[in-house]
Amino acid sequence: MSLIQLENACKIYSTGTQAVEALDGITMTIEQGEFVAIVGPSGSGKSTLMNIIGCLDVLDRGSYVLDGSDVASLGANKLAKLRNRTIGFVFQQFNLLPKLNVSQNVELPLIYRGMAKEERRQAVAHGLEQVGLTDRRKHRPGELSGGQQQRTAIARALAGNPPLLLADEPTGALDSRTGKDILRLFLQLRDEGRTIVLITHDPAIAAQADRQLRIEDGRLLPL
Repeated sequence: MSLIQLENACKIYSTGTQAVEALDGITMTIEQGEFVAIVGPSGSGKSTLMNIIGCLDVLDRGSYVLDGSDVASLGANKLAKLRNRTIGFVFQQFNLLPKLNVSQNVELPLIYRGMAKEERRQAVAHGLEQVGLTDRRKHRPGELSGGQQQRTAIARALAGNPPLLLADEPTGALDSRTGKDILRLFLQLRDEGRTIVLITHDPAIAAQADRQLRIEDGRLLPL
């Protein structure tokens, strides 16, 4: 079953008197359990496409169906609920709160979801176990290596058990060895049935995905 379906997706930004078509008629499908890498030069539309897939922005034309829901038909509250329950976000800069320890950082989005305390505790424990950070659960981000911080961010994305992980340059702030460790973790998650969409400039990282999508000037191009 398709998790992501975009049809003739267009996104236009106005800059003064000019209109820039950041996405220009993109049609694509991503199946459940796929690991897809999105590649392309700076300014190609990668981040805009990621924002659309992540329901952080909306299309000006075309359609987007996420996990069976027509995104354009949803009001703000329903869209936020879909995003919270369906998508886990992993960013290059980790976006961890420095005053919270690892467990508290992982737990935070579950509190926003309204999950009961005991259910949150179990979800956090499982997420940290998946990324190998159970023994670091009481540490604050400043006490962790870059790789451990990124694993914390991945645990936070996994804790709500979303079917989709969106990763924006998740190895960009890491050394090559640690980046390979994070990639192995993504491959493991793919093998467990998670759908992963990853933006990367690194061709070696992209080559490990099941499929690559190249975007230039807002259009998908054949590789």
